Amino acid sequence: MARLLPLMFAVCAVVDASACSCITRTTLDEQFSHARYVFVGRVLSREEIASRDEPKGWPGVVAKFQLLEVLKAKHPPPPKVVTGVGSGDCGVPIFLGMSYVFFVGPQGEIDICSGTRPYVRGNEDLERYLAEVRSLAKKNSP
Repeated sequence: MARLLPLMFAVCAVVDASACSCITRTTLDEQFSHARYVFVGRVLSREEIASRDEPKGWPGVVAKFQLLEVLKAKHPPPPKVVTGVGSGDCGVPIFLGMSYVFFVGPQGEIDICSGTRPYVRGNEDLERYLAEVRSLAKKNSP
């Protein structure tokens, strides 16, 4: 048992190191402010990739989308978004044909901490979320 204790601590440290943590950007206002692009889009295709640019060497998912509504962008949004696969890497579950309110970083990256959420027309909670994001967009527009 005494020999197993250090091994258990090592395994716990590895699990904690790979777990997703959303310590920063806790409010919707902070998430909106931090995002380079905020828009509503419907996923047209998704492809799993062996390695993302950030963090290097981690697998991910690339999704192309149909742009439905731009809420924040100084330039046209990127043609695709990139996220992790989940299971501790903060990846957003991406489903073909599903619409999302995307909060996107400079290289097209999204994660569950960014503010990205699915959007289903008619769902009361998701409609309220989109209304809050639209309100932020209006408040922050020049």
